[in-house]
Amino acid sequence: MNTQLALHGGTPAVQDPLPPWPWFDEAAIRAVETVLRSGKVNYWTGKRGMEFERRFAEWQGSRFAISTTNGTSALHVALTALGIGPGTR
Repeated sequence: MNTQLALHGGTPAVQDPLPPWPWFDEAAIRAVETVLRSGKVNYWTGKRGMEFERRFAEWQGSRFAISTTNGTSALHVALTALGIGPGTR
């Protein structure tokens, strides 16, 4: 077994090409199209955002889930939930 990192000449852990990303199946594309055509595309006018949060919370066994737009906003939500802010020790 080669214990040297691939970065330093060792064998890469991933040998096969990775699939393209992002990848969406036709059902996902149709679901997005349906929402876009409805005109109810944000959290307050549509139901899909709240439905996603409810189903995700249920799937992972928690009472609540909060969806965010990206990783940065997810970090903001997490820090706020923990009461961590500027100058917090």
